[in-house]
Formats: sequence, structure tokens, C-alpha cells
Amino acid sequence: MPALQFRQWLIGAYDLGVTPHAHLGKPLALRADLRATSLRGLLAGTLELHGEVTAAGFADHQPIEGTVSLSTKRRLRVRFDFNDNRGSPHSFTGDKRLSWLRLPQPLTVLEGKIATATGNPVGRALLRFDLRHELWPLLGSIRCRLC
Repeated sequence: MPALQFRQWLIGAYDLGVTPHAHLGKPLALRADLRATSLRGLLAGTLELHGEVTAAGFADHQPIEGTVSLSTKRRLRVRFDFNDNRGSPHSFTGDKRLSWLRLPQPLTVLEGKIATATGNPVGRALLRFDLRHELWPLLGSIRCRLC
């Protein structure tokens, strides 16, 4: 089946405090390979997410599995699962509301939450895609293959 692949790097900060005004001060680097395994998934608006997350001191170089989905309400949802350094399962969920009037901000900033496998929130993250430095590597990584 046809598949679309591309690679995107998101870099930002995370905080394991869940208070509304907690300062996001610890570095969180996320490297992710995004790819759809079939054209059917791509047409349905869902891409599979594979890659690696590094949250300094919390989840260092941990593999991730998840999805990136686009709803009919112009909402992009990123969700992936990973283990922390102790092996405990966690998830990251972030939403972007896409608006042509506010470009490029909706495409470059992803706010999300970190939760345990049971859904209990443990932190939050603010991730950014650096258009100036990462757009050309992203475009150069796009591959469409026929299986």
C-alpha cells in the first residue's frame, strides 16, 4: 500500500507540576518520525507516529508510538505513548486548532499534557517547531512510497 513518511523535530520545555501557572523550565527535546502505513489511514486523516522522546531526567531517549490526526473541525491532535526512565508508561496529548488567520503559530506551537497510563495528569509541555531552521529538513524528508 502507498505510504507517506516525513520527519519532524519538536523542541521545547516541560514541567511535571500540574498547577496552572507552573513555570515550564526543564528542557524537553522531542524527535519523532511521522509516517502513515497506508493510504487509507492518510485519507482518514490519521498518521502513525514513531520516534523518540527525550525529557531530561524523566524520559531520556525513550521510543514513542502514537498518532497524529486531523479532525473535520480543523483540530490537529498529537498523541503518543512512552515509558519514563523507570519503565512506567506515560502518554503525551497535545491539540492544535488550525486557523488560516493566525498562521504560522498554529503550525509551530504545540501545547500538551503528560499523563500516566491510567490518565492521571503529571505534567505539561510546550513544544515548538522552528520554521526557520527545520522547514527545509522537514520538506527534504518527505517520502511517498508504493508497496
